[in-house]
Amino acid sequence: NCPELMKSEINHIITAMGRTSEESYKPILNETMRKVCCYFNFYKSQTFAHQILKVRESYYLNGEFVNTEFIANLENLDSTAQLKLVTPQLLKITDSLVYLDQVHANILQTLLKCVNLFTWTAGILKKPSDLDDFTDLAINCVDNTAVQINRITCFKSVCTIFSPFIFQLQDTDEVKFLQNLQEVYDKVRNRDESADYLLKMSKDCARESEITFWKEIQFSHTSIGGKTISQLK
Repeated sequence: NCPELMKSEINHIITAMGRTSEESYKPILNETMRKVCCYFNFYKSQTFAHQILKVRESYYLNGEFVNTEFIANLENLDSTAQLKLVTPQLLKITDSLVYLDQVHANILQTLLKCVNLFTWTAGILKKPSDLDDFTDLAINCVDNTAVQINRITCFKSVCTIFSPFIFQLQDTDEVKFLQNLQEVYDKVRNRDESADYLLKMSKDCARESEITFWKEIQFSHTSIGGKTISQLK
């Protein structure tokens, strides 16, 4: 489709240049090149669009993702329809997706791997400060060994890094999603540990045995019972 589209658009420019003055065809040239660039960017962005929609479905996000959906479903539209439906907001979302890199892709994959951990955590911790209270309680509930302390430290680090997808999900739309994604990205890149190490640690924390461990911590402290940390306080 892309070569055919470019041929069609270039022929349109040549025709315009042959029958109009330079000043008349310049706007046509600029608009056509903008559309062709958009077309390429749509396809470059498709993989990320599909990943984002998978995360949205897994986390039951209820905000609008209409532009992301458009990019993900390009095959269902012919090239002419695609270009006619270009809007400023679609361009803005596309520009954001085009500049995502492999670390962003790994973060999205980690979100999918960690959905059970993060949704469970969101159910008992209602704000970031609850994380400190919960991990303090956990330290009092386990043996003071290097293994257990490391376990708690890893959990706290992971939840801190991914806090935008634990504590900031209300009415998340595609714009807020990309902001949250970039916030996690910045946290990952600004830490001393490598991005690969941090994301592997996140997946390790999300193993079913680890989630069971944290559920046992929650209920082992008689004052917590089934309450959230906010209710406890």
